[in-house]
Amino acid sequence: MLRRVLVIGVLSGLAAAGPLRGEAKAIDAGAWTRGPDLFDGHVAHTATLLNDGRVLIAGGTDVHGVATSRCELFDPKANRWIRAGNMIRARAAHAATLLADGNVLVSGGQTGLSIFPIQVLSNAEIYHPAINSWTAVAAMHAPRRMHSSIRLHDGRVLVVGGTNVAPGSPLAAAQQEQAEIYHPQLDRWLIAGTGLAPLSGGAATLIRTAACW
Repeated sequence: MLRRVLVIGVLSGLAAAGPLRGEAKAIDAGAWTRGPDLFDGHVAHTATLLNDGRVLIAGGTDVHGVATSRCELFDPKANRWIRAGNMIRARAAHAATLLADGNVLVSGGQTGLSIFPIQVLSNAEIYHPAINSWTAVAAMHAPRRMHSSIRLHDGRVLVVGGTNVAPGSPLAAAQQEQAEIYHPQLDRWLIAGTGLAPLSGGAATLIRTAACW
């Protein structure tokens, strides 16, 4: 079976303008084909594969570094982008995770990349594909940007790392050394222990022992 990977263009140095190009690579053939352009430019956004095969692009910033709440959906069957419901809060450098029920949890992020003052966010919200809308959920214990989030085997979501200091701040970087776990059924965040090495912009992967790195 031919498998394809959707790659969303990223603005280099915030210099480009206009809609971004999407490309789909056929892995087995090793070739790239041009996909349709997105409606908007997105920097520091997230891309999440939904259960129905569509891809949700959420937030990021525009070419001026201002965070946006705009979202788009790519439909591979129709090979086109459609508008998705806007997030409640504009955000960039956030994390997005597909939940067990098919909804998408978005957490944290920041209010911009180069427009000051920049705020680091602790709030979270969930996208509901069935009704194309967002609802606010409980906020994390600490604001985070450039963190990782991953769904565990039991349906909870683990958030790891990130930093709570805005870019360009005169303060020293303060990476989060304490993880958090979101319980979708309870709509609660719980502290998931200490002892993590401080890291920001890392990656997390679920393995058989349910440990994450």
